[in-house]
Amino acid sequence: MQNLYQESWRLYKHHTESFLDDLSYYRGFCLGHKSLEMFAGFGRLANKLAADRIDLETIELSPDFSSLIQIPSSKRHVGDVTQVVLPRKFDRIFAAYNSFCLLTEDQQLQSLFNNIASMLSSGGLVSLSYYHPDFWGEAVALDLVIEGTTVRYEPSFDLSERKNKKAIWRDKYTFGNEVVLHEYPVRIFDSDDDLIPFLKSNNLKIVEKVFDFNTANVSEPGWVDYVISF
Repeated sequence: MQNLYQESWRLYKHHTESFLDDLSYYRGFCLGHKSLEMFAGFGRLANKLAADRIDLETIELSPDFSSLIQIPSSKRHVGDVTQVVLPRKFDRIFAAYNSFCLLTEDQQLQSLFNNIASMLSSGGLVSLSYYHPDFWGEAVALDLVIEGTTVRYEPSFDLSERKNKKAIWRDKYTFGNEVVLHEYPVRIFDSDDDLIPFLKSNNLKIVEKVFDFNTANVSEPGWVDYVISF
């Protein structure tokens, strides 16, 4: 158990790998299409989509996480999504689990959408997941059983800079007297108007918004996928 605190990324992996509310949505989104997952992490979704024979490539910043994605190494790309541009087009591009808002600066976001536009095929679709801050207060604490031991997970956040489109999200994990705190600066998108400026220069637009992955059984409400195309 101590290894989970020495290598605290494993806490995040254990915590998030059980989140499957979005699997059916992304399976339907990608099925039959050449697809690219950005911010792919350790393969929470990618491994399941690949098992369904979806033609998938991934981009992930962490080499350690990328190595856990069970697709051919030639399709696993390690690097920053604001910098990696693959020399081919994809029919579907997606970023799941509230990941794209980790890019907090205007230039980072503009680079992301520049890269998306360069890799998106004509008629292709992008789906970007966002957990709207209006619902953050409904995020629930959990008791996670990890390697036979109960770890208490508690979410918290700071929205004091919301008017400046900035916030902090915190994941706290407690086991006995041990505490691990993961803190993430995030970008706030209160409405479509906050996203549109980054789309316009690439002739991209929001064509649909999917709420709670089109399921009535979502464990926490407040998710929106911005579906984007040319």
